[in-house]
Amino acid sequence: MADLSQLLVQQKQTLAQLASIATEQKTALEAQNAERLLELNANQQQALVELAQTDEQIKVHPQQATLTQDTGLAEQVAEIKQQLASVQQQSQANKTLIDLNLASLQRFQQALMASRNANSLTYDDKGQTNTQSTLGNSVTA
Repeated sequence: MADLSQLLVQQKQTLAQLASIATEQKTALEAQNAERLLELNANQQQALVELAQTDEQIKVHPQQATLTQDTGLAEQVAEIKQQLASVQQQSQANKTLIDLNLASLQRFQQALMASRNANSLTYDDKGQTNTQSTLGNSVTA
């Protein structure tokens, strides 16, 4: 089994990788680069799995109790918690940016639908615009 301090160092490295990914995601979101976002999301998922695995190894480590007793290890844990909070804050900011982009795309879609055929524009039960076929509207009896 790995040394406890090595596991903590591994956690720090993984969190640093996640912070870097979050920064790159923000850049890709701003540039609306979907291919890069997909690549970054795959990397992020892999890093999150590594983080969870290392966390589990720490949890079941025979010397896990020393994390609070040893001041050096306790300081490392505090740094990791601070680093985790920073990554979570970056992820929340990216989530907000994603939500804004989705809302913008939805407004754009509605504008396109309205300009495509203003005569057939309707709304569905969720308030979203929808265009219905207008076949037969020009027929008079």
